[in-house]
Amino acid sequence: MAFWQRFLHKSYDTPDHQRVQTHTWVEYLIRDGILPLLKAKGYHLICRPQELAECILNHLLRHEQDYAKCRFTSYRCKHREEVYIEEHEFYEELIPDSIWIQLKKEFAIDWFADAGDFAERIWRAIPLIVLDHLSMDSPANEILYERMKALESDEEDSEGAE
Repeated sequence: MAFWQRFLHKSYDTPDHQRVQTHTWVEYLIRDGILPLLKAKGYHLICRPQELAECILNHLLRHEQDYAKCRFTSYRCKHREEVYIEEHEFYEELIPDSIWIQLKKEFAIDWFADAGDFAERIWRAIPLIVLDHLSMDSPANEILYERMKALESDEEDSEGAE
């Protein structure tokens, strides 16, 4: 438990020379970055924002441990929903890498969101962590499901014409 508390309360520098603790940075990232982004894109979480924060913190800790040992991180939290490839691709279409790059700049902090290799590793994982916490019944996916229905209808029509 002491290890977890040290991790949560470790402080890092921001570009404007503020010191921010790990847990506070994640809270800011979610409250001021991720949640407004998801709302604007039409996505809902399957859990409370505090639970998403806990999951991101767990991921960060596990990534740190694996990074120190030069290992791949395969940790997945309890919230993970099964996501179909179409849903994943649509999510990446609505929230492309450029948006995550911008968030990383807006929430710059040493170690977790700087120009280092570890930060790159984290910011490849954060979009996937967030995806694991999205409701696939979100309004954003209605567009995708309509597209899929249209494609299925087109396939059925073309099979019937043969």
